[in-house]
Amino acid sequence: MAKTLVVDTSIIIDGKVPGIIEGRKPFEIIVPYVVLDELQAQASKGRDEGFLGLDELKKIRSTCEENEVKVTFTGERPSLEDIRLAGSGRLDALIRDVAKKRGALLVTSDYVQALVGEAEGVETEYIPKKVKKRRLSFKRFFKENTMSIHLKQGAPPYA
Repeated sequence: MAKTLVVDTSIIIDGKVPGIIEGRKPFEIIVPYVVLDELQAQASKGRDEGFLGLDELKKIRSTCEENEVKVTFTGERPSLEDIRLAGSGRLDALIRDVAKKRGALLVTSDYVQALVGEAEGVETEYIPKKVKKRRLSFKRFFKENTMSIHLKQGAPPYA
């Protein structure tokens, strides 16, 4: 069923929005201005998340054009007070407000955002982040008969 989706910063940075668009064919994707401003601020500070998110927004626009899905940027721009209170969830509240006003589904990979959205009565879908499990590099030194390894700066590991 076609639906309007509001995406937050977390789901954009995770790179999941193009897959959602292709899988569901929503009729509109809404990106709150607070999300765009947050990504721009992070990129301006040299943070990888900001650049990753802005690149992802370009992919989202391209995917939407290919799938004939409307992309809308809307909502309030964060005030200086909102930015000061960002750590306590003020920016997330602005994102939820957009979803609430538009009667849209809020899609997030931020667990707290999802919980608060549901508590406020905003239709919310939580898509958890995939955690990549990596094998710790020192584990290769442990064989069947190895009980310990010895590490010293400037010296090769000794098992």
